[in-house]
Amino acid sequence: MDYKTAGVDVPLGDKCSAIAYNESKKTFKNRKGKIGEALLCEGGFSGPIFFPELKNAIVVKNCDGVGSKAVVAWKMKKYGSLAFDLVAMVADDCVALGAEPISATNTIDIGKVDEKVISGLMKGVPKACERAGISMVGGEIAEMPDQVKGFAWNADLIGVLEKKKIVDGRKIRKGDSIVAFKSNGIRSNGLTLARRILEKNYGENWHLKKFKGQKWGDILLKPSIIVSPAIVEMVGAYGEKGKCEAHGFAHITGGGIYGNFERIMKNPKLSAVFEDLWEPNQEFLELIRLGNVPKQDAFRAWNMGNCFLVVTPEPNKAIEIAEKHGIRAREAGRIC
Repeated sequence: MDYKTAGVDVPLGDKCSAIAYNESKKTFKNRKGKIGEALLCEGGFSGPIFFPELKNAIVVKNCDGVGSKAVVAWKMKKYGSLAFDLVAMVADDCVALGAEPISATNTIDIGKVDEKVISGLMKGVPKACERAGISMVGGEIAEMPDQVKGFAWNADLIGVLEKKKIVDGRKIRKGDSIVAFKSNGIRSNGLTLARRILEKNYGENWHLKKFKGQKWGDILLKPSIIVSPAIVEMVGAYGEKGKCEAHGFAHITGGGIYGNFERIMKNPKLSAVFEDLWEPNQEFLELIRLGNVPKQDAFRAWNMGNCFLVVTPEPNKAIEIAEKHGIRAREAGRIC
């Protein structure tokens, strides 16, 4: 089984994303020369917005969600950890440009409002936001019985980026090291493929089937590690000096390592060699076995044990900062 067979066509999704961004770029002229002018950022993980009053800084904005991890939570009736996935998706995208995350809003689309579900989801928000150093300043709960089965949870986030600290891959050079942050699980991408494989092998109640002593539902619900505090320390919070020189950041989400790392490789004369990535988590290896998933498809669907990549000439400093924030990190490759 591959991702397309499971119902998700990654190349088509990339094509549609390009269509959406190209159409969105046509709106940039609406704020040209005005406060809040949109700036072009091809391949970026967030969209920069210029405010002249900030002088040396740019506001960035992005949106994302927990995807079909919500389906797993709905089946397990466990919602407390999803806030970490929600915050990780937007905060870690924000820092991938070198920005500091500030605040977010969220939207819950649900078939029928359920106090236990909403309470379960929102109780995790304070801890997840504390980890990322952000505030959740508002939101919307929409009851949509004709459109939604279960629920969907998405968020928007804004951050601030000092112009001199922008990290967009243009400074990547030969000899740079690639540091990989260890993931603790599937995060919020590739859930559809995982669910299809498990359902095909174990039936409708696949989430209750155990692997290495844990229910598959609990394995897929492991909360995402939020890496943004470590990246903010490397680059430096707003008005503060950074502690590690970084030339590129890749948040490994939809599209896996291949799809996300190539977004920051701006120089066609450079290549990346990965020699010592973190070993895939055991659940990935089992899903590959159960679904007979081609290796390349696995690396495009899942993070395969590596949730964030840092391109830096100072790998030891990057690893030290990551470990200070409770993140396992290692030198995994190089630029050549």
